[in-house]
Amino acid sequence: MQKYASGLSGNISQDLEFSANFEIQNGQGKELFHLISHKGQMHLLEGISDHPSLIFSSRERTVIELLQLGDDLLDVLLAKPFYIRLDQIDLPEMDHSFFFSSETPSGWPLTYKLAIKESVLRIWEGEEDKDDISISIKPTILRDLIRGEVNIPFALIRGQIKVRNKKELFSVLRSFGLSLT
Repeated sequence: MQKYASGLSGNISQDLEFSANFEIQNGQGKELFHLISHKGQMHLLEGISDHPSLIFSSRERTVIELLQLGDDLLDVLLAKPFYIRLDQIDLPEMDHSFFFSSETPSGWPLTYKLAIKESVLRIWEGEEDKDDISISIKPTILRDLIRGEVNIPFALIRGQIKVRNKKELFSVLRSFGLSLT
């Protein structure tokens, strides 16, 4: 995984600054490293950061499956103009965690949980809990959704994206000043 991360093209939004810890589980144990984005440049460092904006934990096979979606997934996500510095904002605590589920074209399950604790965005592979805000994404739109090419309200109407615990979802979106429209 570090080999992939070290080969990032650098096509990163100038306005996106963060420190992210990665814990990748493989057959030999855990690989720990962190990435720092600063002024459009990505820096890969050994070990973990003491003050990350993001903590990502996953199995190596799942990460490889995500990377095989056909695009340079991380470059696509990081090239988006976020216009925020994650290292300078306090993310609000979330009462509920998100559960995202889909699968890759090869059928590999993607089941990630997302929560904010102590102003750190945490993403990990996990199981759905009844209190989660559950978002199920049809595999046929996954790549386009990641690219930002999906009309979300239309995908919700067509059943390509399904949400459970919608009331909690809208509450969380409001806490960030966001909406689905």
